[in-house]
Amino acid sequence: MRGRKNKPLSASQYQHILQNPLYYGVFKYNGESYEGTHEPIITKKLFDECQSVMLNRGKPKKAKRHFVFRGLMRCGECGRMITAETQKDYNYYRCTKRFTSCTQKYVREEELATQIQSILQNVSLCDDWTIKILKELENDKAHNVQSSRPQQQNLETQIFAIDGKINKLIDIYLEGNISLEEYQRKKEVFINEKKKLQERVKDFAAGGDNWFERAKDFVTTLNRIHCVVVEGNLESRKEFLEKIGSNFILKERRINFSSEGTFRHYLSSAPYQTWRRR
Repeated sequence: MRGRKNKPLSASQYQHILQNPLYYGVFKYNGESYEGTHEPIITKKLFDECQSVMLNRGKPKKAKRHFVFRGLMRCGECGRMITAETQKDYNYYRCTKRFTSCTQKYVREEELATQIQSILQNVSLCDDWTIKILKELENDKAHNVQSSRPQQQNLETQIFAIDGKINKLIDIYLEGNISLEEYQRKKEVFINEKKKLQERVKDFAAGGDNWFERAKDFVTTLNRIHCVVVEGNLESRKEFLEKIGSNFILKERRINFSSEGTFRHYLSSAPYQTWRRR
């Protein structure tokens, strides 16, 4: 007897599967939320991000850019966006000059690419400095594990308190003082809050604040800049440029930007102010 092929799942069926809280360690039975004894496949944070993506999945996608640097910069004179066009097989970037008498001129894509290459070379990290900085990061990470212990204990205290609230809620429901719907709703809130706290405790146990991993990635990315520059891929150069800067403007055929906004993210969130001096 021939086996029948499984019918492909529809988009709505996939979406229903992805909305199941079982993946982050919670399941529902008769409308009530319970903590599962199984190991969660994903975190509650990732589950929430997935719901956000599905909520916005119906929004139209932006058309693929034909010009690599279009949409990246604003005019340094009038503030309008920089657009692009092709003339005699060359790509040119210019101010849209919409409702303004802007005097800025065209600039060829090759010239912009050369400027960006120079910028990337200036912010690169040699191997020696990369090794030194990564070593300091590891030292800070080890120190942070010790200093974060009181915070971890505080989180564990909050988890214990939520367990007490859940037990109290059950007693109130059994005594008939609240409805089944209100009981289920409040219990779900408590359980989800407990899951978030448990994930934060897990982060501490794994080595502390995620800032260290982000900073490590940032440093190693700067160390890889040489490959980005050498390969000559405009998309890669633009991607890297956006990692080290923001608020890009084009004026007098020169690209300028602010690096403060990007770098401050790592400096201001660092556990130790000495990172600024390093």
